[in-house]
Amino acid sequence: MPEIEAPELELDDDAPTFRRRLALVVVLITLFGAGIAYLHESNGNLEDNAARSAQIASIKGFGQQVGASTEYRFDYRVFVQSQLLERRHVIATSRQNTTNDAAQAQIYADDSSRYGQLSGAIAGDTKVQDETTSASAVSSTLDTAPDKARLEQKVFANKANDYGNKADSYVAVLTVLAVGLFLIGLSLTIAGRGRYYLAAPGVAIAIVCVGWAAVVTLGTITKVSSHAIDLTAQGQALANSGDPKGAIDKFHEAIADSPQFGAAFARLADAEFEAGGTGGNGSNLQSLSTKDAAQRAIDAGEKAISLGEGNPSLLSNVGFYHFFLGQYDRAADLSEQALSSNDEFPPLVFNLAVAQVGKGEADAAQKTYERGISLLAKEQDNGARLEILSAARTDLEIAVDNDPSRKDLADKMKGLLAAAEVPLIGVADEPVAQAGADSKINNLKVTTDRFRLVASYDAEGFADVSQLLNVWYFRPESANGQGPFEQTFALDEVAFTGSNPVSTIPAEQGDCLPRGDYRVEVYAGDQLLTSAEEHFADSALGPLVIAGGEDIGFTMCHPDGWKQQTNAQAPDSLEFANPNDAAQLVLVTNAPIGAGSSANADALLSARMSAAIEQEQLTVDGPPQFGQELLGHTVSGADASLPTTSVTGVTPQGEAVRITGSIASDDVLRVVIITAANRADLDLLRDQLVNSIRFLRVPPTTTPNGG
Repeated sequence: MPEIEAPELELDDDAPTFRRRLALVVVLITLFGAGIAYLHESNGNLEDNAARSAQIASIKGFGQQVGASTEYRFDYRVFVQSQLLERRHVIATSRQNTTNDAAQAQIYADDSSRYGQLSGAIAGDTKVQDETTSASAVSSTLDTAPDKARLEQKVFANKANDYGNKADSYVAVLTVLAVGLFLIGLSLTIAGRGRYYLAAPGVAIAIVCVGWAAVVTLGTITKVSSHAIDLTAQGQALANSGDPKGAIDKFHEAIADSPQFGAAFARLADAEFEAGGTGGNGSNLQSLSTKDAAQRAIDAGEKAISLGEGNPSLLSNVGFYHFFLGQYDRAADLSEQALSSNDEFPPLVFNLAVAQVGKGEADAAQKTYERGISLLAKEQDNGARLEILSAARTDLEIAVDNDPSRKDLADKMKGLLAAAEVPLIGVADEPVAQAGADSKINNLKVTTDRFRLVASYDAEGFADVSQLLNVWYFRPESANGQGPFEQTFALDEVAFTGSNPVSTIPAEQGDCLPRGDYRVEVYAGDQLLTSAEEHFADSALGPLVIAGGEDIGFTMCHPDGWKQQTNAQAPDSLEFANPNDAAQLVLVTNAPIGAGSSANADALLSARMSAAIEQEQLTVDGPPQFGQELLGHTVSGADASLPTTSVTGVTPQGEAVRITGSIASDDVLRVVIITAANRADLDLLRDQLVNSIRFLRVPPTTTPNGG
């Protein structure tokens, strides 16, 4: 029989040891996986809680916003009613003082008392005491609570996202860990050294998962205290009420308390740029600031972006701050990011367009401006459209100031903006001027008329009567002739060709004609024909400030250093005196005389003038002078001159005095008295101050000045 050999048997001596060790590893990995599952569930619950808190804050914020809006409207309506009652009280008192009928006087006295009591009673029930400062402060205060709720909602939403991201990461860890366990389990089915090629990667994956889980667990969750939220809301209220510097302090306090609060950094960026602002064109879209303020705004804005803030407004604003400093690549990048989220808001589009101008990308810039203009046409509010166009022009001024070689490109883009403005302020039935080969503007001059700006020129080579657009720019005296101009859309007008010289309607630039450099550009359609600049220095009396308002029926300018006097005999008046020259004084009074009293205007005015002459103990020089001197406004906003009677004389002390009075068809007596040491000073005061007086509420029946 053949010899049968026994087969060789391969003994796996280390198999038991391998299995025991691997079993321990599996146990550890399983326990680790259980811990990860617990962390996933815990973070999922925390995500749900934060999401519910965000929803609660959102609902609460909406309710508070509705409540704040309702309360503000109530307070403002009460304020309006109080003002109307106070006016009735003043009129009734004046009628009582001017009537000779005792019975009628008693009726007026009763009306005066009733209106006065009603006005006083309801005036104390409203926080709004004026139409500007008080109204803004009340609105900002009421908006603080809703804003705080919105911030809380955002913080809770961020927390929900952070917890959700952690929970999702733990799921990923568990998924990868399962792969490791699969490899380890598979290694138990293989004998020999091959099993190590499966077990080793499985163990390595488990170790990686341990490190990964540690990183996820140690990852930060948004930590913002309620105190930081409160400080940020307070800061925004200060910013909204016109106190950006106070807002900056609040934002810094919030950041010190909660360094991860991206919203505080985002608001700080805007406040920093606003605090350095030099704008004065009445627009809500600020373009000008200081270089240092812009850099601080960039630092805060970039930090906000790094903390996850990324709404289109923030991205576009920070991009604009980069543009302001000439950092065009970053400006364009952020503007494009903003437009990827919201490409329907014209200011965001124009921010990208001007960055492209800064980079010299002519074709891209033109396309972007045309796109912005087409979007602007959808805006229903003409005032908002003018503000946006104005800001876009100012931005182009900045681009040219940063790099003068961009002037031609900027002028071309300004032409597109000019063509978009004419339909907003022009006459719809009149054609827009089109420049031909022979069209030109000669003798362009910028002058003033009673503290109002006027542009005049000769327009030649235009067909018939057509509209030319006059665009105005201003640079304040404090700029010392350096830096970009700011476009002042409130001064923009159309003028008509057909007869020379062409002249714009005199227009006011804020209070008392701010001093500095003015420029006007004249456009035919989208073509810039010419421009001119003029510098206006401070008044010979020094810087002037405004006083008065609707409550007393007029405004006037006076030197900043002059002191206001109290005149018990004329409560509805303003009186200012020069502390350095006791002889220099201006008194303006404005009081109703009773309905129908204008029929006896001459007698009433003569009596008032005689009383003033007697009070001043005036030696009058010659007969009264008659004219049209005191500027007013009709209810439609047009200018109107008032018929005046004036006398000039000398007091026993040798001081020169001029008294000017007027009673127009609105049954209101207006008197202006100026005194000075001599005639030369008197003429100076009259020229510098009296022409600044603006009597309000002149009826539309008064003939407008100039026809």
